[in-house]
Amino acid sequence: MNKKVSEKKPNELKPDPARACFLTTATVEAQGLPDDCEPLELARYLRDNKMKSKKELSAVDLYYEIAPEIVSRCNNDEWAVLWRDHLRKITALVKLGEYDLAKDLYTFATASLVNKKITHFSDVQLVDRVYEYGLNGIGQKWLPYWIRFGILKAALFVGLSYQSARLGFIKRKFARVLDI
Repeated sequence: MNKKVSEKKPNELKPDPARACFLTTATVEAQGLPDDCEPLELARYLRDNKMKSKKELSAVDLYYEIAPEIVSRCNNDEWAVLWRDHLRKITALVKLGEYDLAKDLYTFATASLVNKKITHFSDVQLVDRVYEYGLNGIGQKWLPYWIRFGILKAALFVGLSYQSARLGFIKRKFARVLDI
């Protein structure tokens, strides 16, 4: 194994452009914009410069691990919705310097896609990876799979419900800018 790769810290290596990234797919394929367009550059700025906590860096690493599977399971209509409901708003928030809210929306969009696209009962490896991340790397693998799956789905439901309500209230402040 390459020494640099084996010694990498979370988010130290930039993602391989050949790997699937659903934000890029939503922008390039569904919107017809180039890879170096402003929305993607702003999303990359947010990822590379504002997501610095250990938890955020770990989330970015998980994103690049699971994103190819999400990309393979989505269609152009879903990319258009991701663009309209999330990426366009994340871009506006980054422009305003509202990085915490942009990160919250970025995380919410990712968790929503994880819940819809890769946490099916048959996705054992992906479910276990997301489950382990959600427990900060201390996933209790000794529990039977069906219990781990149930815990993950319940946690996603509760977390997404809370975040949806919370973001709904916060976004009111930015309704004109975000065109909500």
